[in-house]
Amino acid sequence: MKIDGVDELTAELEQLMYGLNYSPTFGLLRLPAGLSLEAAEAAVVLTYPHARFDKPILSDAETLWDEVDYGFRYRGDYGSGLTLSVDEETRLQAVQERYRDLARGFIGPGSVIYTGGFAGLPGYPVFWDFRYIVLNYDRHGLLLVGSASD
Repeated sequence: MKIDGVDELTAELEQLMYGLNYSPTFGLLRLPAGLSLEAAEAAVVLTYPHARFDKPILSDAETLWDEVDYGFRYRGDYGSGLTLSVDEETRLQAVQERYRDLARGFIGPGSVIYTGGFAGLPGYPVFWDFRYIVLNYDRHGLLLVGSASD
């Protein structure tokens, strides 16, 4: 299920983080409440037909945010990446915070979070990536993806 405004948000984030031999990809997909992991896979396949889950493992919100923040802070390797002016960096950080805020709305104390074992999702991880499924019994869940390649 699409989230209002997410396509514009991720496009802006990708554009602001685009650099020399450095191309990020981000995504957020709302999932219905109360799904099992198997039902979440079926829901994700409706949007990403090649997606498959291969034994994802339980994770937690702290690890999720550590990986998201790592990707947001990454500016590239020697000879590649992005160089931003002070104004561009300020704008990028504001857009990154909007992404975080949107995702935070789906993550709470009762959330069950999985990572690893996801294939067929947007992005091609070279420099960094994160791929998480957040499931909630009583509210919408979330597929959260991000990666950067050359």
